[in-house]
Amino acid sequence: MWYKNSFTQRKTVTKYDGADLTAFEATKGGISGAFKRAAVHFGIGRYLYNLQEEMVQIFPNKNQGKIYMRDNKSKIEGYWNPPQLPDWALPSRNSGNVSQQQPVTNPNISSKQEKDPRTEVQKYINEFEKVIGISNNPQLIIRIFNKANKLQIDALNYVRNASLKELTAYYKALKPIYQLQRIKLKYNFEETQFLNLVQTYLVNIKVTSLQRCFFNVSDKQVKQVEELAKATYFQKQQVS
Repeated sequence: MWYKNSFTQRKTVTKYDGADLTAFEATKGGISGAFKRAAVHFGIGRYLYNLQEEMVQIFPNKNQGKIYMRDNKSKIEGYWNPPQLPDWALPSRNSGNVSQQQPVTNPNISSKQEKDPRTEVQKYINEFEKVIGISNNPQLIIRIFNKANKLQIDALNYVRNASLKELTAYYKALKPIYQLQRIKLKYNFEETQFLNLVQTYLVNIKVTSLQRCFFNVSDKQVKQVEELAKATYFQKQQVS
């Protein structure tokens, strides 16, 4: 996808990028992805990469959905409603710019708008703990924090008031398990079925719970789990 920007009559800057075909409406999805990547080279639309992939329900009639789709490969046909963008991805009321309250992808790198990176990291830690299901388990929180930082503290208050460096290490320990939990919810897996799927890539441990995966799963393995979960989900959709 090519994207040109003419700054003056004498100078035209051309930047381009490409993207793979997508699972649904492959050509259209690939073009959209390429356009997004090309735009990012000009420093615009980068917030789009922070958007999570959404699953939508396909309805048989137009009264239930706004947009028609037909995918010959998966044999899925019907109408769907576009998901709503989160508040941080919408233009602010006072300007045409996207809100600056979008999530950070790396807590070690703070933008000019982020005056307190520690607060940002703590916000995501709170979300991770909630989704993983350990918010009300201070002993487990302390144990994970200690292992991530090679410490021996015994008070939850220390965790909540830790340094940015210590919180970042704790954040990195929580993130893979948070991602696994999100994958499970996103593709509507039951607990036992999803654990069996995760076990496919974690052959060195017995996966009896997602919490068992702390410090035992890599980013690559998380991506492998998501690819298998996605493929399994679409197979179920075709059968049903």
